[in-house]
Amino acid sequence: MQRVINNTFTLTAYVGSKTYVTYLTLDKGMLHQFYDRDGNGGAGSVSPDWSVASNQPKFHAECYTTDGEKVKIEKNENLKLYYNNAVVEFNTDTKMSTGTFAGMFKYEDVQEKEGEVRYYSIIKNVASAGNMDNDYIRIEGQILTEGNNVENIQSPTATIQIIPVTSGGTAYIMQIDAPAIKNGEKSTTLAAKIFESNGNKEVESNNYSWKRLDGDVYNSVGTTGKTLTVNASDVSGFELYTCTATIGTITVTAACTVFDYNDNINFEFQITGVGNPNDIRRGETAEVKAIVVDKSGNEVNLSNTAFSGMEIQFALLNRAGEFVKTDRTNPIRITYNEIIDTYGGRLAGYATLEQSRN
Repeated sequence: MQRVINNTFTLTAYVGSKTYVTYLTLDKGMLHQFYDRDGNGGAGSVSPDWSVASNQPKFHAECYTTDGEKVKIEKNENLKLYYNNAVVEFNTDTKMSTGTFAGMFKYEDVQEKEGEVRYYSIIKNVASAGNMDNDYIRIEGQILTEGNNVENIQSPTATIQIIPVTSGGTAYIMQIDAPAIKNGEKSTTLAAKIFESNGNKEVESNNYSWKRLDGDVYNSVGTTGKTLTVNASDVSGFELYTCTATIGTITVTAACTVFDYNDNINFEFQITGVGNPNDIRRGETAEVKAIVVDKSGNEVNLSNTAFSGMEIQFALLNRAGEFVKTDRTNPIRITYNEIIDTYGGRLAGYATLEQSRN
């Protein structure tokens, strides 16, 4: 069986009294739209229709310290929404977007237990005859935290998928729910969901094909249903799976990553050259070294394992939210300015070491 060692790390540029990791959380709706050029009597039609309140995607920025503690936001001091890398301007009285993106977005500030939360909604369709490319959103700016500290945050970029519909036909998109195998659990269940352009309703196929990435080849795991049970014994660190299904003559495919948090060996990251673990400040150059350890935290001598002589590979998360493999060797070195300029202030990545599956 293939053995794989994986783990992730983050390194965040220090820009205030604390360092934060920010996520873009989708609270309602879906970030995709089907577009039929010939629908609505030739005027063009979209699904789901975001001019209908119940269909409108709603999302917000969620902040955590590098220790995993959720940050209480006293006030969204200077928070900005970016759409395709352009700032969305808002009227602060109506809270509706103005200018280039007039009437496209709205926001509301809600006082909750965790503090002030700014919820954004997309209230206008983005797919059109003139826009058939995927779009991108992110949130960044300043927040006011406890103690009246002004902090800078930036979320990863989220993709709005636009799927064209062939004239007179139906288009489909697949998404996979892929829960991790948590500590103490023996398996997880993946579920493929297919949505069609006619009303964006969920449909099912009579033929699903699941595959797992073995080296550079995806091999069938012999399951034809919409769900797949993945046992912890099948996963080392994480594994990549795909699902393909057919609806009539149309084929849809999606991919997912399955994590196993039970593995006996894993990477531990030693980050040096910085003032605080996982933080990097102006003028510093961080060195990130991946070390293989067992479950007790003891370093494993790879010369006594099937990984002997193999090189650790690194992949880094770019601004588009994609992990890109690099030719950096272990340990990797990266400067504060590189993290600011290339990675938007927060570097996330993973290291992997694998042997071929027998």
